[in-house]
Amino acid sequence: MADSNIAQALLTEAEVSKQLRVSLAALRKWRVMNRGPQFLKIGSLVRYRQADIDQWLASVPVGGGFHGRNGSADHSNGNAGDRLNVQNDATASRLMRARARA
Repeated sequence: MADSNIAQALLTEAEVSKQLRVSLAALRKWRVMNRGPQFLKIGSLVRYRQADIDQWLASVPVGGGFHGRNGSADHSNGNAGDRLNVQNDATASRLMRARARA
């Protein structure tokens, strides 16, 4: 009985992409780039825990923050690293294309 409760608590990729309102491809790209919510790998299956999704959402920076005198956003709270790095984005794209060909 406990095993079925655990299995029901795990969300599929499709369920998470629907919940976050992002494409399945975006969710997979985040996973490759280590940017999205934590996930579990069970054999070839990918599953998510709701608590991990909630924690990730709470950690994502929100817009409309304080802007300094020069008009630029204040990233002194450490969120500057959360922006996509163009080089990492290109590397992830190449990796995903290579996986698709395999």
